[in-house]
Amino acid sequence: MNGRTTLGSEDPRIARSRSGVLEAAAALIMERGPAAFTIDAIVERTGIARTTIYRHWPTRGDLLAAAIGTLSSPATIPDTGALRTDLLEFFVRRARAMQGDHWDRSLQSLPGIIDAARLDPALKAVVTAIPTGLQRSVVLMLERGRSRHELRIDRNLVAIADMLIGAVFFRRGFLGQPLTEQYLQEIIDYLLDGVAPTGARPKGSGSRPRGTELVEQCRGERSDGNR
Repeated sequence: MNGRTTLGSEDPRIARSRSGVLEAAAALIMERGPAAFTIDAIVERTGIARTTIYRHWPTRGDLLAAAIGTLSSPATIPDTGALRTDLLEFFVRRARAMQGDHWDRSLQSLPGIIDAARLDPALKAVVTAIPTGLQRSVVLMLERGRSRHELRIDRNLVAIADMLIGAVFFRRGFLGQPLTEQYLQEIIDYLLDGVAPTGARPKGSGSRPRGTELVEQCRGERSDGNR
């Protein structure tokens, strides 16, 4: 048995112990990073015997990979009938999931997780699967939008997805700034305006992107100051 085995009809006591170990392991990763992750530390936190832990996860790497896999929940892909509203709903949900101390600590542990994955092929597969799954979800929505003629057919959908995801993680993970719905609306509008068919605006967008008034106001203030 390993960390990827489905519970099925498993004894509830065994399921609780597995869940307790994974929760403790994830908390340890966020608090101390992967380098300080040990089976002894898990035993100390949970009181669960080493033999029980190794019965479910034969190696430290197996448990580490399973714990990291719990740090990201699967993304639900909305289908509203319009690309802009699909993307907005998707990223608003992710933004809400990224709020709070739990996610801040997850982001702080991310460099250590990436570094550990370079040395462990099994861990690398788990770590890579998390952003890859997010990218695939966004590409799927973009493909649907292109089939509805909301995007130009000559645009690289993976590149568009990377720009959207990158903007979100840069703002939250590196700048530490909140992901407001207005900000998400702006980056989605700006990007979709650039890849929409000539003469068309993406379905679901307003008459003009949010933030345009602020830019014009700044330009006006700059002109007044130069007089």
